[in-house]
Amino acid sequence: MDIHRLLAVARKEWIQLRRDSRSVILAFVLPLFLLLFFGYAITWDVDDIEIAVLDESRTAESRGVVDALVSSGYFTVEAHLESSSEIDERLTRSEVLGVLVIPPTFAADLAAPGRP
Repeated sequence: MDIHRLLAVARKEWIQLRRDSRSVILAFVLPLFLLLFFGYAITWDVDDIEIAVLDESRTAESRGVVDALVSSGYFTVEAHLESSSEIDERLTRSEVLGVLVIPPTFAADLAAPGRP
């Protein structure tokens, strides 16, 4: 394409854009608004996820894991479960979004040599 033709088309589009205010809104204002809206109104930060904890180990190590989760700010422990039979009930009633199950051998597995 010849540079003169390209400049002529660009000039024609510029004149047309200046004459039609709706085109300016569609071309510049609307995308700017959407950029600001999606930039500030929508956040992907997740915090205060309500979970339940089934600590079958009941050791200092398992309590440390639970404390670390809570102190991260992302999780809130809503319930400490006593048995695995309570898990389905809590999840079905939407009382919690997830359950952390710490097995009885957690501390021993943590201290075992050759663990990954």
